[in-house]
Amino acid sequence: MRKSEYGNWLDKLSFRHPQRFRLAAADLDLAFSIMNKAIVKSQNTKLPRQRLSVFINETFSDSVMQRKILRAWVVFWGMIDKAPQIKEAHDSSNKAFRVFLEQSFSELEQRHCVTPSPRLAAIGLTEIIDGLWLEWRFSSDTF
Repeated sequence: MRKSEYGNWLDKLSFRHPQRFRLAAADLDLAFSIMNKAIVKSQNTKLPRQRLSVFINETFSDSVMQRKILRAWVVFWGMIDKAPQIKEAHDSSNKAFRVFLEQSFSELEQRHCVTPSPRLAAIGLTEIIDGLWLEWRFSSDTF
């Protein structure tokens, strides 16, 4: 998600519910920034397998695995049904991560078979990451 798109929906939400969204907005801004940095850092590698490894490592790095970051994502996910702008932001950010992952899996497929497909591998990895984040947020002792 581009910073300008994020700012537009955030402005709409904060106008309607200023106190409710102020804290979540700051945390979400940090969360989007960190995840975009993970993609950028990953793109600095040439081999798709290394790119995926860097992305996964960054996704679970200390800068991401902070309670306030993961709390922001949980709040964000919880508000999707209540605010169309949040759903749009979710869909846009999720698409950016998925497109990056799908491109990486497509490049990897040129060297190794990716089954069932790069698209499904990207969706699956995104969902695994989300699930692990949630589990860590609610039960970090598991890790």
